[in-house]
This record gives sequence, structure tokens and C-alpha cells, in this order.
Amino acid sequence: MYLVQSRLVSKEWKMKIDTLVSFRVKLNDSQAQTTVQEMLSLRVKACEIVHLKLPFVGIFKNPLLVKEIVFTNSSKENVKRLLSTCTDLEKIAFFTTFLGDKFFDLNEDIGKLNPLKKLKEIEVGIQVFNTKGDARSSVFETLFVNPNLLFPSLRRLFVHYPMCAAEWIHLFRFIGRHAGTLKSLKLRCFDCPLGMSEIPVPVIKELKRMNLSTLEIICNCNCGEFSYVHDAFSGLVAAQSSLETLTLDFHKCPLKGIKDVIRKCGHTLQSVKLCQVEFGLDDDLQGSMFSECVRLHELKLYCQPRLMVYVSLDLDQPDSQGPSKPVAKGAETFGWSFPKSLKQFSAKSCHIPTEELIEMSGEDGCRKLEQIELYEVGTSESFGYGLTFHAFLKICENLPHLELFTFRSASYSAPENVQSENVRWRLILDAGKEFGVYSETPVYHSFDFGIRNCVAGADGNLDLSGLFSFRFRGSGQRHKFLDRVHEL
Repeated sequence: MYLVQSRLVSKEWKMKIDTLVSFRVKLNDSQAQTTVQEMLSLRVKACEIVHLKLPFVGIFKNPLLVKEIVFTNSSKENVKRLLSTCTDLEKIAFFTTFLGDKFFDLNEDIGKLNPLKKLKEIEVGIQVFNTKGDARSSVFETLFVNPNLLFPSLRRLFVHYPMCAAEWIHLFRFIGRHAGTLKSLKLRCFDCPLGMSEIPVPVIKELKRMNLSTLEIICNCNCGEFSYVHDAFSGLVAAQSSLETLTLDFHKCPLKGIKDVIRKCGHTLQSVKLCQVEFGLDDDLQGSMFSECVRLHELKLYCQPRLMVYVSLDLDQPDSQGPSKPVAKGAETFGWSFPKSLKQFSAKSCHIPTEELIEMSGEDGCRKLEQIELYEVGTSESFGYGLTFHAFLKICENLPHLELFTFRSASYSAPENVQSENVRWRLILDAGKEFGVYSETPVYHSFDFGIRNCVAGADGNLDLSGLFSFRFRGSGQRHKFLDRVHEL
């Protein structure tokens, strides 16, 4: 803002700033042509074209300086004009809310797109709210269907789009053609149409040749049930050996090989998010799964709620020596090991023993933890599992860098302690409100849907299935809060 105002001081200042500084601009139909022309004359490095249907006169004064263009529901004339002049682009992105987009002319532009040899990143986001008949995406067909189109510098690809069977194959072919350069691949599909097909073996081989640093697959539809998509995903994941970021979120898609790929990438992984992933008996989470991830700072595990997964560090401990666990059809028990490098930890639908939550923050635990999110890791009926008031206080006391502690469905240590511990939970909430660390306003979290706060039931007990969120602004505030709890 200061630089923009400084341009108004004099013509000399304007010339110097425009020479030394590059700009990010936004163009749309509501702007006057004089405004558009003035923006085109700047040293523009990044440009966002939003609902620009009217063709604008002229081009960027410095088209080779433009490195990034984002199109949102723009006309094909403007897209064609900009892509033909800004030939040094490093990133292009297309966003629309309907399938029959008009970014390209399907009868003319397929096969004629400038190769953009310096292009490093492509993002295509199509959120379909109204699909009419056999509407086709001009962006998808222009970029991904042409078998001769190759971007030799492409390193990052991000596609979120409801794909049919044929489109999945075209996309996998495109990815295979760029297997040697791609380092970041993010695929998100929602409400994909049903359909069956097969992916040619050579394409699968190309996918397995990829060596990615970032892999994100979010599939909240039924396409994961198709064997051809499942095989492609599984092969792609299993082939990785140097991932830094891994995000897998599936619906009805048991994915094999997760344990092995995490072990292979243990020396490089920094962030792991496993959501809605079903783990078969031959691919369970064993205690050493994350222990070799020496650089891991973010771990999120969201298991299928119906599986009622129980987490335990010691698989060999007889049940008689520890808290009894409910017997549930389909329940799985697997080991756990928290890497000491961890700074953010989130878990949902994993029944974790209370003592092991405390050990997580102990001398040999994750002393670097800054954020903890625990959703349904125990319930008020699962005694011995989940977060009790005692475990909450111990974790807050033990972790010197703790900033955010959010949990839902807290627990009691034993049936006979419900009333006394209920009083203690109330003291914690009162102290939290007094020092401003506890808020009744729900905080959005990626694993949380339909949040509600903790309230008193008809019997006067707290509804521990609600949401609790504590935010500490420095160790001093946390210590004052803990001292006040002990006083109460």
C-alpha cells in the first residue's frame, strides 16, 4: 500500500517504483478500460482474471515478466490472447463453477496450445453445481487430452474436479508423460460419475516411475471403489521413496502399502495426514510405523469411526494388566510410536489409552508439541481410554511449547469417579474462561463436522461429547491457568 501511494508523489517516483517493483493485479468486467490499460502498463508479475468476459484492448507492456495468471470464468478470447503473449509463464490456474466452461474453443484450441516451456505449475479447479447433459470441460480436454502436449518444466500439478472414467485415464496418461519432472501431485475428486474402464499397463509403469516430494489424494466419492483407480493410486503411493508431505483421504477405499511407504520415506517425511483410510489386517499400524520419521512435525490420523480402532504402544501386554477395552465387531488393535520431532498431532476415532496420552508428553515423549487435536479418542463410557481431566493437566504441564489443545468427547478414569471428575472438569473450564484461554466459540478444524460445545445435561453433568478448545499465548499464561486450577 505504501508503494502504491508513493507512485502518486511525482512522475519520477512513479517511473522508479514501476522499474524496480513488480505487481500482482486483478482484472474484471467492472473496471473501466482506462483502469485496465493502466494496470497493463505496470510491471506485472502475477495477474488474476476474474469474470472478465469483455475482450480488453492491448497486452501487458512487459508480457515476458508475467509469471503467473489465474483465470476464473473468463472468456476464451482473453485466455487465448494472454497465453499467446505471456510465453514465460511459470504458473497457470483455471477455476470455474460449471462444467461447460468457455476457457478454450474445443474445436480450435486442442492441439494448438502454446507449449509454455517454462511452465512449472498447473492448477485446475472445477466445482460443478449444475451439469447439463454431456457438458465437457474445455480446460480439461485442452490441457490433458492432447497426447502430444508436453510441458518440459512442469513440477506441480493440482487438479480438483469430478472426473468420469475416461477422464481419469486421460489424466493418468498426462501425469505419466510428466513423470520425470513432477515433484508435487495433488488430486481431489468429488461426486465423480460412475463408470468402469482400465488403465493401460504402460501408464501404470510410468506412474510408478515418479519420485514425488508431495503427494495428496483426496477422494470423497465412489471412484475409489473402481479397481482401475484403486490400482493406480496404490501403485503410485507404493512407489514413493522420498516424500516430504503425504495426504490420503479416501471414502470406501482400503489402500494397501501405507505402512511400507512411510517406512521408506522415514528420512524425508515432514507431514502425514491419513483420513478415512481403512487399514486391513495385513496393513495395520504397528508401533514402529512412525518411529523412523525423524523429521515428522505434523501427524493427522482420521480412522473410519465404524472400525472402533484401539491404539496401544505395547501390543504384547496382556489385557489383565491394563484397562479393559470394549469388545466391538470389526475392532482393530494396533501399536503406536510418536516421533519426538512432532509439533502438531491430530487424531479422530482412535481409542488411545489415557496413560499413553500422558506418556506422549513425558520426558521421552514429544516435548516439541505445539498443537494437539483429539476427537473421539475416548468417550465417557470408555474408562481407561481417552483424555481425562488428569491427563489434560499433565499434558499441559509437561509440554513447554503447547499453544493449542482442542478435544471432543473427553473421558472419565473410572465409573466411581464420574461425579468428582465432573466437578474438576468444571474447574478447568472456569479457570480457562478466567484467563481467556478457553473459548466457547467453536474453532474450525479439518477433521470436525457438526461441532457443538460442552453443556450441562439434565443431571447437571457436563456433556463431554462437546468441543473443548484451549489456546495458550505463551508459557506464562499457561502456568497461570494451571496454578489457578490447582488452587480451585
